Amino acid sequence: MKASKQLQGVLAALTLTATSTQAVSLALINPSFEDSTLTGGWNGTTPNGWTLASGSCGEEWDGGVNVDGNIFCYLQESAGNPSIIGQEITTLLPVSGTLAVGDVIDLSFIARNQNAAPTVFWDIVDAPSAVANSLIGGTRYVSISDWSNPLFDSVTITSAYSGNAYFAIGTDGAQARVDKIGLDITQVPEPSTIALVSLAWLALLPRRRRK
Repeated sequence: MKASKQLQGVLAALTLTATSTQAVSLALINPSFEDSTLTGGWNGTTPNGWTLASGSCGEEWDGGVNVDGNIFCYLQESAGNPSIIGQEITTLLPVSGTLAVGDVIDLSFIARNQNAAPTVFWDIVDAPSAVANSLIGGTRYVSISDWSNPLFDSVTITSAYSGNAYFAIGTDGAQARVDKIGLDITQVPEPSTIALVSLAWLALLPRRRRK
């Protein structure tokens, strides 16, 4: 009887773990663009940790107007090509390289409309390229104005994926400024895990009836 109760306790804990969901913050490299030697003005250097996939970008000293450190990233289209930067998140996902149907990805950032760039777009893609395939059902657009209001967007995964994954953010306007980027994912419990726990509970039923 004591062993049975101990087993029930273990199964209860496993059930809670298998069926619970919680947001996990992905540890992006240099999400606030402060990892820089810039001490004023601006440059045309792609921020540390980021890859330029299209257009142009650079670091800029904010002159005390920003709410997140001293440096932000400016995104600037070039020769008609949108500005896109990104970084790989494959190993940052709770299950490396895996997105499951029902997983929720939340983006937060601050931005400023500069030189007629009223929107910023973002995506989770399969390659660091301007022609990569979206893994979240299509590129997402967020309207921007100034630094004062944090911006948020959220998307639910509708097609399962396993492989390399990259976060991309950019603008197809003349120039936009972005900073303080945060990316969270809430993964749904795996059906196989839930099934195994359910079978374990069912295995207890005959034993309890015999006592």
